[in-house]
Amino acid sequence: ATPGWLGRWLAGRALAAGLDGVDLRFHKCITPELVQELHASGLVIFTYTVNDAAAAKHCASLGIDGLTTDDPAAIRAALR
Repeated sequence: ATPGWLGRWLAGRALAAGLDGVDLRFHKCITPELVQELHASGLVIFTYTVNDAAAAKHCASLGIDGLTTDDPAAIRAALR
């Protein structure tokens, strides 16, 4: 599980900067707990660069709001 400090730190930095969301590199540190913490702070979460269908499905299962990909047609098809 992601330590709670990471979500609090990211949310604090983003909100202090007047942001309404974060764009995180796709990585194993993005956990359900981190997504929940950021969403609870009112932030949206995007991740980049997701080119693998299984990774895109994993992002969707975590509740990530959007992702960046080099292959939008394939990822869109995988998420349908």
